[in-house]
Amino acid sequence: MVELGRRYTELPRALVKACDGHRLPLISLWRELRFVKITQAVHSLIVEEQISALHASESAHRVFTILCVEGASALSIVREAARLSGCAVVFENLIHQVVAHAPAARSTDEVLRDWSTKSRAAQTSAHSEVCGPDGWVLAMVEARGEVWGRLVLLLDGAPGPLQLMVLERAATALTLNRLLEQQQDPMELQAHRTTLADIIDRRFESSDDIHARTAALGVPTARARSRRLHGPQGHASPRAGRTRHRRVHPRRSARPTSAKGAPVTRDV
Repeated sequence: MVELGRRYTELPRALVKACDGHRLPLISLWRELRFVKITQAVHSLIVEEQISALHASESAHRVFTILCVEGASALSIVREAARLSGCAVVFENLIHQVVAHAPAARSTDEVLRDWSTKSRAAQTSAHSEVCGPDGWVLAMVEARGEVWGRLVLLLDGAPGPLQLMVLERAATALTLNRLLEQQQDPMELQAHRTTLADIIDRRFESSDDIHARTAALGVPTARARSRRLHGPQGHASPRAGRTRHRRVHPRRSARPTSAKGAPVTRDV
């Protein structure tokens, strides 16, 4: 910050060039100001930002702790992560199948379209890192050296401290969830049940959304067709509707016979 007027009437070119080269902000003032007020204002903004981040961290810790204590499902944890971070969140297993997702402001089709291909392109060995062509932020869900899956944040730009903190908290909650559910049904089976229930109850926005969701789960439905009992050229199959009949012979009328077996005749 440079005060113009006493010594300089304009900023020295060498100073401007040096600040541009090091990407440093350079501010010029045309009137005299008290730097104490400026320092106090900047310091207040920094402190308020730190306090806000601390409150957000405590809130996220409290939310995920409650979810773990109540035995919440992976889907509930992922939905809370999306709400706190303000972006789409996806939890996948080791073979890149989506176990739970929360699209936030996006559509399900936009989030899960070609998921397996995109996920395989986003590889990382770090616990939490930005990677992949779409700039995903990943966190590993693991415990005792065993990896169960990855938690993914889909952002439009660079992640902020709050979003990274929520990602780490949610990954920890999913790890505890996995440890507690080892005696229950696998998360993949629970995801299948949830998807089937949503299809039956029609809890989806469009057919593209549900097709993208089932494909990301490893059960593509876009090309599924129902089978019919029809033969060639659309004619009904001769086996369709066939009923097995027994041939019943009419009972012959009983005629009285003699002891030798010859029929007995009468004169009328």
